[in-house]
Amino acid sequence: MAKRNDGAGAVVLVVFFLIAGIAIVFPKPIWLTFAIVLGVAAIAVVGTLVRKDVAEQRQIRAATVRATEDEQARVERARQSNRLGHKNVERLESAQVAAERVTLSDAAGEGWLGEVDFTEDLRTIAENFEKATALRATASDLTALSAPSPDDRRILADAQTAADRLEDAANLLSDLICRCSDEADLIDASLRKQRQDAENERRRAELHGDLSAMLYGAESAPGEEPMESGADRVMARVAAYREIVAEISRVRDH
Repeated sequence: MAKRNDGAGAVVLVVFFLIAGIAIVFPKPIWLTFAIVLGVAAIAVVGTLVRKDVAEQRQIRAATVRATEDEQARVERARQSNRLGHKNVERLESAQVAAERVTLSDAAGEGWLGEVDFTEDLRTIAENFEKATALRATASDLTALSAPSPDDRRILADAQTAADRLEDAANLLSDLICRCSDEADLIDASLRKQRQDAENERRRAELHGDLSAMLYGAESAPGEEPMESGADRVMARVAAYREIVAEISRVRDH
């Protein structure tokens, strides 16, 4: 920013000395005209530099905001991976995308799916994954201890079973939401076809009406004798000429 301002100041200084030199060498009307022209040019140059600097600063701010948002998203995803597990986060994100697709579908918008709200389902998926991941992490810490006791082995087996049960329930619910999304897509395709068919029928009826009116107008129009064409007139003249020649020949024969 400082370099930009220094450059603009240098331009203004050069312009000032040029105007001073012109004022000394040339008569007043001439150097006054030059001074006005150079002043306008200097203002235009400075304005251009200022606008360019503002645009660059705006781009820098936008890039900084995007970088900050990307970093925040990366940190949040890493935090979720630690809490839920990497694969479980992917399953949760797939369910979230599917839920949004259902919510934004035409089928939902036109009321074919009833009340669409996956808030509790998504919360249940996240909680189950988080509990399962916590159980596995704690069980792993217990497994790392030396000389495991029978109680250790029993509770580890129970933890493994509980973690599997929680993950299975979350995966089943996630798959169900994805199936809802697929079904909503099929309904949307059916609705689009219905709208297209209805538009075709409307257009067909409109064209039938137009054609019927045009046909009725053509059939009810009064009959008119066809107009004599130029070719017809020429051929009529040829026939008349031949008749005259034939008549002259007959007169001569007599």
